[in-house]
Amino acid sequence: MKSICITTNQEVLTGMRLAGVDGTLVQNQAEALYALNTAKSDEEIALVFVCKQVSLLLAEEVAKMKLNCVKPILLEIPSPGEELSDENSLDKAIRDAVGVG
Repeated sequence: MKSICITTNQEVLTGMRLAGVDGTLVQNQAEALYALNTAKSDEEIALVFVCKQVSLLLAEEVAKMKLNCVKPILLEIPSPGEELSDENSLDKAIRDAVGVG
């Protein structure tokens, strides 16, 4: 299974690539939506990381994916200088997936 990162931040993209996660740098809503739809249609992609800015650009699509999609799993990650609320944390996603807490 593969993972992909969709971000508006070059630093995030570089960091994810160094970690072995391929990604796409987007500049606007249309590019972000295209990247997300491409990821959703790829059977091999199991995990999609999106930065907070992409999540804001695609709020409706992200909400639908979080509620309705089993695969790929969508996780919001912070850009440099940002923090995420506990409701979007990776820890919370893992706890929810295994049914703890």
